[in-house]
Amino acid sequence: LFYVMPYFRLEQAGSSYKFAGYWGGYGTTQKEMAVGFLNPLQHLKVIFTRTKTERMLNLFLNFALLPLAYWRGLLFLVFPCWFILYASNIDSLNNLSMYYGLLITPFLFYATILGIDRISSKWARRGNMLWISLASLVLIIQFADSKFFKYCEPSFWRKDPRIQTADEIVRLIPRNASVSAQINLIAHTPPHPQRANFPDNTDNAAYIFLDRRGDTWPLPEEDYVRHVQTLQENKKWETVREEDEYLLLKRKTEN
Repeated sequence: LFYVMPYFRLEQAGSSYKFAGYWGGYGTTQKEMAVGFLNPLQHLKVIFTRTKTERMLNLFLNFALLPLAYWRGLLFLVFPCWFILYASNIDSLNNLSMYYGLLITPFLFYATILGIDRISSKWARRGNMLWISLASLVLIIQFADSKFFKYCEPSFWRKDPRIQTADEIVRLIPRNASVSAQINLIAHTPPHPQRANFPDNTDNAAYIFLDRRGDTWPLPEEDYVRHVQTLQENKKWETVREEDEYLLLKRKTEN
């Protein structure tokens, strides 16, 4: 990291690996995290929360629980990726949103095939029929849980009324102003050398643009709420506009 990817080791990351906080449930420093990874009770506390457990169940139900039928496939194919995703406290990892879900999907698929093969081998006379039936079941579940039906809903093709409010607020940001904006808003703000993804650059930005309904990445939701509250209570910032759960803050000019 020091030589090949120095950006993640120097002042931008506070001399530490920028993405270490993704597994911040095990500690705030490298030493605390190392000790946390060696603690089985900490794993139970971090991984098996109610939300994560529900997501795990949904994940395996998408494959008709078949990866569980063959323990070797489960242990050697699925478990490593499963641990990386669900040991994280970042919602987009264990929620398998964006590209993070690609990490585990091919291993789950192959583990499903091994599970089907394992079950079919126990009933040799009906092996072929079981293969076809179980494979069809997985196909039906995958299709039913796909985005196909979402794309068929008229609401998916309608413009969100909140977008108009966001457009109006963006026009309040001067073209030459530095800004720290939430991940779903940053592309809509005026280009600037110091345009950054919130919470980066909040110490130097002239404006902060937030969406309380938007994705809080890279902050967990609890940290995001706390961070926003701190900014609103900070006398260095004034609220330019707050509407429809959007918030635009402007740094006060020093007299």
